[in-house]
Amino acid sequence: MNQLKKVAAVGGAVCLMACWPLVVGQIAEKVFQDNIGNIDNQLVTAKVLNYDRGYLSSHVQTEIQVTDPGLKAQMQHDDLPTSWVLNSDVKHGLFSIDAVTQLDNQPDEPLKIVTQTQLNGNTHFEIDSQVTHYQGTTWSVTSTPMSLSGDVTTLGEIDYRLDVPSVQFSHADLQINLNNFYGNGQGKKEKGFWVGSQTLQVDKTVMSDASGLGDFILENVGYQNTSSMDADRARYDTRQQFNIAKISAQDGVVEHLNVIFSMGQLDVDSLAKIAEILEHYADITPADAQNLQQALDQLVAKGFSIALEQLDIGLAQGQIESKVDLKLPADMQSTPQDPLEVVKKLTGHVESQVPKAVADAFPVLQQGVDELVTMKMMRENGDVYQMNATVQDGDLVFESGKKVPLMVILMSAMMQM
Repeated sequence: MNQLKKVAAVGGAVCLMACWPLVVGQIAEKVFQDNIGNIDNQLVTAKVLNYDRGYLSSHVQTEIQVTDPGLKAQMQHDDLPTSWVLNSDVKHGLFSIDAVTQLDNQPDEPLKIVTQTQLNGNTHFEIDSQVTHYQGTTWSVTSTPMSLSGDVTTLGEIDYRLDVPSVQFSHADLQINLNNFYGNGQGKKEKGFWVGSQTLQVDKTVMSDASGLGDFILENVGYQNTSSMDADRARYDTRQQFNIAKISAQDGVVEHLNVIFSMGQLDVDSLAKIAEILEHYADITPADAQNLQQALDQLVAKGFSIALEQLDIGLAQGQIESKVDLKLPADMQSTPQDPLEVVKKLTGHVESQVPKAVADAFPVLQQGVDELVTMKMMRENGDVYQMNATVQDGDLVFESGKKVPLMVILMSAMMQM
């Protein structure tokens, strides 16, 4: 009897091993179909043209099409393709599904996508391309071999790395060269917006035009984005940081530019509704517009904070610095649509500093500073001009006691944009 059990066990194991590639093949097809379905959005759509599933391997052919009317029309105007067919060779491994995907019948634009998907759905991907060149009617873009790699989980979490050694954009009147463009990110899209961190860096950007004014050069351009939710998944914080180590032009040099902008305590439910409506912005209906307004009202009613944490402009003569910190309390349910009432509820602080040497070097700036000093909105303090003001009851209140309605300043700023 025991011998029969052993034989049965061995036979069952052999049978399972024999059937296992078929099981993996079926899992692979389901994973593939699910992933293709997730590609559909406002810009592009994807569909499986053919799935030829075999015992140890499969061959899949899919098509990706641009569906956004505006983008599609522009690409057609520039004689660019608006659909692509991809061929994928899939192998049914013991514990994973390996696939190699390439463009169909496009030897001049080699693109290779290698993926390894575990049976639980988690995927590692590597995308490599050779030199690529796109020619529009009045412009062209050329890129050296680039690579994009990372991991995606079934929960939607992604960890990616991007490396593009060189990109050149040419237009009739403008040429832009990017050297060493790279980045990485970790996070996921949750309720329609990003939660996580991303970093992008360009070692050098050179812009040239036909005016003969010389090159405009940016060195070490960096961008960082960090976004998160609180423990209750009810509030959303986001922080954007932008840095340039040096800006050079024919008429001068900016030694550095640092900008940090943040928004905090944003209502997640309101943001989710806004993101959902804006996903189909091309065919938004009157009902959508009304729902969008209601979501914006709810966002304001829940309160939030907004801050220009840092604005530093470094010049040879000194450094200009500015900061703005504003808060809107969560007690706006009664009149969220009245801009004046919203402004009256704001609290915060504004400060700015301009070295006298910088003002002396730029007559237009000096004229503006002199006017602010005359109006008691700025004051001299040693070798700098300083502005300090608080935001309360709808006014910007300066150290001198002078009050200026915040709505007037906001409207003036909007008219100058």
